[in-house]
Amino acid sequence: MDKNQKMIELRNNGSKELTKVFYELLPNECLENQVMFVKLFQKDRTIYAEAHSIITDDKIVRLGF
Repeated sequence: MDKNQKMIELRNNGSKELTKVFYELLPNECLENQVMFVKLFQKDRTIYAEAHSIITDDKIVRLGF
């Protein structure tokens, strides 16, 4: 959350539409109670987070290439 108690939105920076498809292909164990590596970027005075990897206990799933 930012200083205004607004959550940082997860969004792609650019035209990486393929990343959305990756979320649908991931098993549930990769989507619950895991760590997500993101890069922050700013657009129109708003900060967004772009997902790059999901880190589990035994693997790293990269969402980009």
